[in-house]
Amino acid sequence: ISQALFQTKTDQLSRSDLAQFQQDGMPAQQVDARLELQQLLLQSGLVSSKQQLRQLLQAGALQLNDRQIQSTQLTQPLAAQPALQQQYWLVKKKKKTALLWYSAASADLTS
Repeated sequence: ISQALFQTKTDQLSRSDLAQFQQDGMPAQQVDARLELQQLLLQSGLVSSKQQLRQLLQAGALQLNDRQIQSTQLTQPLAAQPALQQQYWLVKKKKKTALLWYSAASADLTS
């Protein structure tokens, strides 16, 4: 998982790659893509507070599909962000933590 997550461009990942991440134990969460990015980051537990979120943003330590998250994105719905395979978002915190979000329309990653 680590090599694919941190050495492969996320736009090169196939639907089966994304399903394999989950099967290999990577945390994955079904989310409502209409919610704001900030709300999802807090709800997912990836960040514990708005203060931690600000600190991580200032350090450039949060990425969404290999792109650094900007403060202007926080109040936008997740659906406004480019998705992998039209329904997945790979969130990375620092260089160690990754989480796969998928929209309700794609609840079964393995099909």
